[in-house]
Amino acid sequence: MHWSGIIAMGNKKSPIIQRYSEHIGIAVRMGGMGVAIGTSVGREITELMLQ
Repeated sequence: MHWSGIIAMGNKKSPIIQRYSEHIGIAVRMGGMGVAIGTSVGREITELMLQ
């Protein structure tokens, strides 16, 4: 397994969490709060990818 991360910010504070393809999930735009909300976002993208 591989993981990659880039700081991504936008005008809104809510993160973008979506399935991009069968093997790629996107969890971006955490507004600098990645450490604080990373665990819950990680769970959410994992559940989405396992569907």
